[in-house]
Amino acid sequence: MSPLALSLGDPAGIGPEIIACAYTAKDREKLSPFFVVGGADVMREAARQRSIKLEIIEIADPAEAERAFANGLPVLTGLDGPYEPGAPEKHGAGLALASLTQAAEFTRSGIASGLVTAPIAKAELAEVGFAHP
Repeated sequence: MSPLALSLGDPAGIGPEIIACAYTAKDREKLSPFFVVGGADVMREAARQRSIKLEIIEIADPAEAERAFANGLPVLTGLDGPYEPGAPEKHGAGLALASLTQAAEFTRSGIASGLVTAPIAKAELAEVGFAHP
């Protein structure tokens, strides 16, 4: 079975923290392998600021996620930005939209077995072209 794709969500929101906490609970909760679509620096900083011990493993292809999952949180390279909690803005919304779009495509194409979306700031997302309410 293919891993799940997680969209990063808004880097100013709680998504990166939720993802980090989910990864640290993977063994206890017997979670299936997953990978984050973009945001390696965001994830590192979110974990650091919350004192969450988390190894980030940057992957170039979702096919690497299952193998990497045992050793750290697989994060797809290519999309990234700053982690600025509590300060939603246009760049972060663009990152969230790009992550969501790419994660949805991985799911539609069968590369990922499903899609989990981290929270997004809908008003900012609308400003960068997300047309769905």
